[in-house]
Amino acid sequence: MTTNLETYDDWETSTKTCPRAENTSYKFTKIENLLQELVSPKSNWKKSYLSTKNTSTKLSTTLSQSDSSSKKLQSAIKKENTRINNIQRKK
Repeated sequence: MTTNLETYDDWETSTKTCPRAENTSYKFTKIENLLQELVSPKSNWKKSYLSTKNTSTKLSTTLSQSDSSSKKLQSAIKKENTRINNIQRKK
């Protein structure tokens, strides 16, 4: 059983002629470039992430407050409806 690399005389240089090896090499180069971009001091991803996280927290807090206000409003409406019903029953 032979592999693709065994069909080349010098497998160290075969990456230049073997399409599968070139593709793998390209993928690794692309990954390396992305990693370098992430750790680069010029990289903006951390600021973006923190900004997004902060916005998400603010939205979550606002929704929570809105939900709380909604529950209070529903409770007040229910109490008022009960009061109105009691008045109408007395008449």
